[in-house]
Amino acid sequence: MQPLVLDTETTGLDPSKDGIVEIAGVWRRSPDELEMFSSLCDPGVPISPDARGTHHIGPEQVRRSPAPLIALQQMLGRCPTPSADRVYVAHNASYDRSFLQRLMESLGLVNRWICTYRCAMHLWPDAPNYKLQTLRYYLDLEPEVPAGLHPHRALYDAIVAEELLQHMLRQRRIEELILMSQSPVLLRTVGFGKHRGELWERVPTSYLQWAARQPDMDEDTMHTVRYWLRTR
Repeated sequence: MQPLVLDTETTGLDPSKDGIVEIAGVWRRSPDELEMFSSLCDPGVPISPDARGTHHIGPEQVRRSPAPLIALQQMLGRCPTPSADRVYVAHNASYDRSFLQRLMESLGLVNRWICTYRCAMHLWPDAPNYKLQTLRYYLDLEPEVPAGLHPHRALYDAIVAEELLQHMLRQRRIEELILMSQSPVLLRTVGFGKHRGELWERVPTSYLQWAARQPDMDEDTMHTVRYWLRTR
């Protein structure tokens, strides 16, 4: 299996009504040879001010750009790995996947994903947070980024995510990272409520029991709550 690291920039946060304004991908032809692709895309819908404030891509830049499906096809046409052997990688993959899923299905692509965000949560529970740039400096990564790019442009973020992936692959096999991406995380600290910031292992049993009864807890929190209830 060969990884293709992707990143997208979008018109907003809702894949049901927003679209892709930029897509990028990086992959390895050899251990020392990194290939890159990036393209602006015409999303067919307005770009929200919030999104522009993040990636600084405006409507005049995308007006004559290819549609997202065409840009995706162009990228995949340059990537030599057969689709059956390809693993897609993104930081916070659920977000990029939500925008790319329909396009990929229309091309008949097999969707196997690694989420470097979730893998980092498994591998480095003491990290200050799991933002891509935080992890870059926390782990002392040194990606070679072309001049003129900045964070929250698709190619920049894809290059940094690829460097993060390589760091992970020095510790785990690619199959393990795929599994980690699908597995709930044992959280170290509480992220809400009156015990925010405290270690889960020190939270009173009564609070764990209360949390276990809440219907809106996310998968990672519920996994952590049940783990600590089982150990007591």
